[in-house]
Amino acid sequence: MLTFSTYHSREHPNSRTFQDWMDSVTARTGGKIRFEAFYDGSLCPADETLSCVEDGRVDLAFDSPAFNPVLAVANVGSIAFQTPDFDAVTRAMNALLDEAPELGAEYRDRNQHVLFLGGGTPPVLALNDSVTVRSLDDLGGVSVRATGGMATGLRLLGMQPAAVEPSQTYEAIERGVVSGIGYSLDSLTDGRLHEVADQVFDISDMGVYAIVTYGINVDVWDSLDADVQEAMRAASDDAVAGSMTAHQDQAVRESCTILGEAGIEVVPLGRDDRGGQWAAEGTAVQRAQWEEATAGLLADPRAFSQRYVDLVKEFAPERPRGVAEACAEE
Repeated sequence: MLTFSTYHSREHPNSRTFQDWMDSVTARTGGKIRFEAFYDGSLCPADETLSCVEDGRVDLAFDSPAFNPVLAVANVGSIAFQTPDFDAVTRAMNALLDEAPELGAEYRDRNQHVLFLGGGTPPVLALNDSVTVRSLDDLGGVSVRATGGMATGLRLLGMQPAAVEPSQTYEAIERGVVSGIGYSLDSLTDGRLHEVADQVFDISDMGVYAIVTYGINVDVWDSLDADVQEAMRAASDDAVAGSMTAHQDQAVRESCTILGEAGIEVVPLGRDDRGGQWAAEGTAVQRAQWEEATAGLLADPRAFSQRYVDLVKEFAPERPRGVAEACAEE
């Protein structure tokens, strides 16, 4: 029995994605490999997941490099402002994993083998009633929970990002420690954060701002028979080829329904000259920061980040949908 940990709920699309993965592996191995899953950070909280896999407290885990600056190479996926299309980011990151050994090596240095990577769903900005917002220029000085590419992107608007543990965010907003959160739509409703931050804005100019990782402890991986490893590779290929995106699409629809039933309209913010300026500045700043962070780790950080940008462009649709459009269809 192998253990799996995530800080998301059982119903989160990232959890559903890996449930399919686990079911596939169990089926492909004729029941030889089975899993026990732990949700809501009950085994490993978000800020300990990397070390949990590294030291063997858990066999497999869902995580995001946005929580782990030490994973500098992987955080190329935190260069936002490319596209809101999460399928494009998923395919781009896994193509990069296949062709750039430095990406997988970074995880192996932390005793983890990457099974597959995924793009986060499109971003929203959810604020409580203490804030009045009509444009991007109204956001200066507003404190929100945000990490990774979301944090650096919002900071360019004069916002004040705070790194709050996901499980503590609801209370932090409720008590006024922060005025809201920059987050993916599905994670917003999964954590019921719209109950305390009911002004929800589509900030699609930012695009996908973080990636996620599904990994396994290297010692556990190396101990598996070749046929089991092959079953896991096949299940990972299925996830990247569309299973993960299907769960995310479903989750976006469900989140839109939840917000609609709560009387909350998703309002587009940006998508104008100011939004375009923000996107251009954000891309330049985040690429420069990432390239500086990886200067001693990669032979040519600029070429590496350009390859990521090019791959996203290759997989992205010409006219991707934002959250507001998705919710308008529900």
